[in-house]
Amino acid sequence: MKPAQVLTLVRKLTRQQHLTVEELPKRGKGSHRIFVLVNAEGNEVGRFGLAGHSRDLSRKVLENTERTPRSPARREVDGGTMTSYDVTVTREDNLWVALVDDIGATDVEHFPELDVEVRDYIAGMTDTDPDDFAVRWRYEINGRDVTDALARFMAAERELREVMEEEAAKAAERDAARLVAIKAVRSAGLSQRTAADVLGLSHQRVHQLVHSQLQ
Repeated sequence: MKPAQVLTLVRKLTRQQHLTVEELPKRGKGSHRIFVLVNAEGNEVGRFGLAGHSRDLSRKVLENTERTPRSPARREVDGGTMTSYDVTVTREDNLWVALVDDIGATDVEHFPELDVEVRDYIAGMTDTDPDDFAVRWRYEINGRDVTDALARFMAAERELREVMEEEAAKAAERDAARLVAIKAVRSAGLSQRTAADVLGLSHQRVHQLVHSQLQ
């Protein structure tokens, strides 16, 4: 059953119970839509979240569609007390399913979407911002715990990305300084070939750089 079909069904069932379904404003950067169930007195009696993908929802998500979150435990995180959530990720129904303790479940199509989408889901279900809590991840594939292996890989990938971004910034700074140097030595009277010798480039490359600035 797709998210839109679930919403239609919930609206129909809640009308029979004299409840209304209201959508909450977005709090995160993910695709989730968060809804609350409101009784005749205007009080919230439950809430649920629906992912933004167009696939059939996983069975685990369907089982957790209507649920009022309980107060999560507060744990020591980075030396201070911060709300944290235990999230177990499994592969079910050709989706990555994230079961959030004391909250419910959501699913995504692609593994890299998990962090943004799960934080988006938790934020909507608890009326918080995505950066106001910590997430403790556990990954299980066919019943096997692969958390340590994936955590090490993701940490290494993150460190490599940071290094590459730093190197890209330094390369851009170098390129800008090189153009200034070319203009300086050319203005001082050096030929294009001699300027290339100063900068350790071919004279063809110096020609390209100079003319790229004129376009």
